[in-house]
Amino acid sequence: MTGILISKFLRENGIKQRWLAEQLGISETRMSLMLTSKALIDAEFLFKICDVLGVSSETFRNETGEAKGGYLD
Repeated sequence: MTGILISKFLRENGIKQRWLAEQLGISETRMSLMLTSKALIDAEFLFKICDVLGVSSETFRNETGEAKGGYLD
């Protein structure tokens, strides 16, 4: 779920996933897996994403607002 919310944010703000992947030092493939919720995003990495995008982690909270096992989905 978090990846989908991030993907929506990127789309709405005209930000390319390639750019975000480069800023985070990961492959575009890995970024794609995260944005389609095929790879989990742990809380620490979510904070890195938020730092790069200049937003609060609250922007991408799921409906329950809970992290399961240190991961947000």
